Amino acid sequence: MTTIIPTRPLMLMSSSLMALALAMPVAAQIIPTGPGGAAPVCTIDALFDTLKCGDGSAVTGTGATALGDTAIASADGATALGNGAQGSGVNGIAIGNGAQSGDVQSVAAGGNSRAAGAGDIAIGGQASTVSPGAQTSGNIAIGGAKTASLDLSTPTKATGGDSIAIGSGANSGGEQGVALGANANSSGGLSVALGTSASSTDFGATAVGRSARAIATHATALGDRSRASGVGSIAIGGDGNDNLSGAIANGPLSIAVGDDALADGARAIALGTGAGASGEEATALGTSSIATGLYAVGVGTHTEAAGDYAAAYGAYANASGTLSTAIGFAAASTEFNGTAVGREAKSNAAHATALGDRAAATGAGSIALGGDNNENNIGARANGPLSIAVGDDALADGARAIALGTEAGASGEEATALGTSSVASGLYSVGVGTHAEATGSYAAAYGAYANASGTLSTAVGFAAASTDFDGTAVGREAKSNAAHATALGDRAVATGAGSVALGGDGNENAVGATASGVHSIAIGDDATAGGARALALGQNSSASANDSVALGSGSVANAGRTVSVGSAGSERRIVNVAAAVNLTDAVNLGQLNAAVASVSGVTPGGPIKLGNSALRLSGLLSLSSPSLAVESGGLLLGSEGQFDFGGGQFSMTDPALLITDSQIAFGGDANFGGGQIQLPGPGFVLSGGQLVIGEGGSSNQTTGNSGRGISLTPLGVAIGNNSSIFQKAVAIGFGNRASGNGAVAIGDPNNATGTGAVAMGADNTATGDGSVALGSQSVANGQSAIALGNKANASAAGAIALGENARATAAKSVAIGADASASRANQVVLGGAGSSVTVGDVAASTAAQTGPTDVVTVDASGTLGRDPSVRQAIAANSSAIASQATAINALQALDVQQNSRLTSLEGLVGNLNQRVDANNRAANGGIAAAMALGGTILPADAKMSMSFNLSTYRGQQGFSGQIVTKAGSHVYINAGVAGSTVKGSTGGRVGMTFAW
Repeated sequence: MTTIIPTRPLMLMSSSLMALALAMPVAAQIIPTGPGGAAPVCTIDALFDTLKCGDGSAVTGTGATALGDTAIASADGATALGNGAQGSGVNGIAIGNGAQSGDVQSVAAGGNSRAAGAGDIAIGGQASTVSPGAQTSGNIAIGGAKTASLDLSTPTKATGGDSIAIGSGANSGGEQGVALGANANSSGGLSVALGTSASSTDFGATAVGRSARAIATHATALGDRSRASGVGSIAIGGDGNDNLSGAIANGPLSIAVGDDALADGARAIALGTGAGASGEEATALGTSSIATGLYAVGVGTHTEAAGDYAAAYGAYANASGTLSTAIGFAAASTEFNGTAVGREAKSNAAHATALGDRAAATGAGSIALGGDNNENNIGARANGPLSIAVGDDALADGARAIALGTEAGASGEEATALGTSSVASGLYSVGVGTHAEATGSYAAAYGAYANASGTLSTAVGFAAASTDFDGTAVGREAKSNAAHATALGDRAVATGAGSVALGGDGNENAVGATASGVHSIAIGDDATAGGARALALGQNSSASANDSVALGSGSVANAGRTVSVGSAGSERRIVNVAAAVNLTDAVNLGQLNAAVASVSGVTPGGPIKLGNSALRLSGLLSLSSPSLAVESGGLLLGSEGQFDFGGGQFSMTDPALLITDSQIAFGGDANFGGGQIQLPGPGFVLSGGQLVIGEGGSSNQTTGNSGRGISLTPLGVAIGNNSSIFQKAVAIGFGNRASGNGAVAIGDPNNATGTGAVAMGADNTATGDGSVALGSQSVANGQSAIALGNKANASAAGAIALGENARATAAKSVAIGADASASRANQVVLGGAGSSVTVGDVAASTAAQTGPTDVVTVDASGTLGRDPSVRQAIAANSSAIASQATAINALQALDVQQNSRLTSLEGLVGNLNQRVDANNRAANGGIAAAMALGGTILPADAKMSMSFNLSTYRGQQGFSGQIVTKAGSHVYINAGVAGSTVKGSTGGRVGMTFAW
């Protein structure tokens, strides 16, 4: 029988918060009796608060507990539970057969487990915190050959303070590090390695995945064989191609996301399988995308941005030039500041721009805008420097050439082709219209199918052609096929050198006025001048002999050096002929009658004898008033006259023909004088080398040409309603006016006044030699003034206004940008209100400076200046500054003392902050540990059970291990240990349960 005499309650506690409440006498033994006597002997020493149970068990410290055969608790507050367990550290706990707790507050739970250092924790069969290179305290090793709840392999190494290592060969060597997985290695402080062979070797590093490596401060590697080696870098992605390397982030603060992604540059970003960003702050987004240039961006599958500041968007896009841009499938921009936008668009020269499907810009500063309309793998092309090609399949090959229109081609230097399939291949040539061709140098072709192939040739009108030097063809199918030849009119033809054909195809036989003789002139519908220097004037008139003249409709001159005013069977009278004065003048009938009357011995029907010669008049000679008059230098054949010479007859109706001083007139109000031919009615004026065709037209070297059709001066052209030109000028479009040698006005309507003045667009005005106005409602008023943009205004000599509403109103002033305004002479203004100014590469500009430098000043209006007085003041004050050096040094010494005190104070504050932070962490860790320390159970058919719990609280992780063993048929002993990732937060409890 066992006798227990209760005298007072006894609380047995260890310094590690374990408690056992028992009601026992001050000193007592529990001695079981009865058959067998198999129960262990338990002894409680109330004086020293000790408890031991088991054969050979021993307690030598105050508050110690030893439960189990040969269990030994040899330090104050030590606990040893299990056969052969040893608790030799103050407040240490050893639970399990052969478990050893060797230092202060160490915990060993599990058969043959060993916690050797202060605060060490070893949980699991044969788990041990003893290994080469281990820390002296605070180690945690969890693992065993086999446990009831986990299958965790050994050996593990937790050698860093507050570190955790779980898994076969796992090693956690950094402070508060975590290594989880076979051969996982966490050697950096606060580092985490999760996964087989995962490694985190620097402070705050995280490696998750098989063979993942985070080897820089705060680096993160997530994925199979991923690697983050840059400070703060992130690598997420596995080894997709099984080349033993997953996602890699080598640059500081770089990011690589995707299988085999690579971010090499500082702050580089690579997103996508196989993506690579090696340039500083480069970005590669897409499968196999590459960004190798500084600040480069590549977005899309297999894109490549190799140039600094380059951008490539679209599958297989390539931007390899500095500041280049490529947008679209397989678009490529390979040179400085190039731009390529569109499928397979190419920009292969500096500042070149290609926009459109398969567009190509290969000339420096060139622009190609248009796609591949005929699917021949070639879109718009601009090959010449500063050339422009706009339209599907357009081609600009020449330097500064312009091709506008589908399949338009401009291959000559500064050539212009405007219209579908138009061609301008000659130097400075112009082709305007569908299929228009200007192949000669300085040639101009205007109109569908017009052709100007001769040098300086001009062809205007449908299918008009000028094929030789300085030829001109104006009109439908007009032809000029000889040097200096001019054909004006529907189907007019000039094939003789220097010839002029003026007139249309009146009888619709596909041939209009024709001048085939050298220097011949044919004027009138279907007129023909076939002889050299021949003149055919009138509808269907013909002058086929050299130097012949055919005057009037249907007149024929087929003998050399003759003048014809009719044809066989269609004779005309020459009326109002003045009396002859000179020997070579023609005589009229009155003179002839007087001569006949003065001759005696005239026999009717016989000869008239004058001296040794005779004159026979036979037939009829009839003149009616006014019949024949001869004036000084002129001949008038009057109304209804009839003149019969030997059966030949010449007659004209009233009024028929007037010839006075250098003047010929045909019909009512018509005149030919002063080097001028004018035919009555709405039609035609030819004067002094000038030509006007069209109703209401006029031509004069002084007043200029105007008309509703086509106007020409020497080397000048005016095309369009109310357009007008002056001298060697060009005006094309409604209401355009060009005045001055080389002046050009094109658009609707524009006014260009002055030598070389240019006005193009809508409602622009250029006034002054060399002035230029381009855009809409822009004004350039002054010599060499330039206005470009919508409503730009340059209103002084040499002024320049560039941009919408830009204004330059003073001599040689410059206003650049929208709403910019320059009002002082020689002033340069950049931008208007609300705009900002950025100067590129200030460092290069600074390097180019020479000599003394001054301070740049700016006034309230934004005008920049320099102030040399600041530099002079600096020099003048240098001596004063030197004299104050002593005082400054004294102040600096005082500052050093004050700084030392401040440093000390800051250190104290820092220490205080650290203590506060440590207390907070300790409190949070204690709470986390308490949360993890839960109850235990022992199944009915078991003799011992072991449990493990994990918890988290405010950033700290808690854990616990608990064991329950059946000490006898009615005696149960339970114990638990709990801790957290905060150093020194480990605690435990022990309890005993008596059941009956």
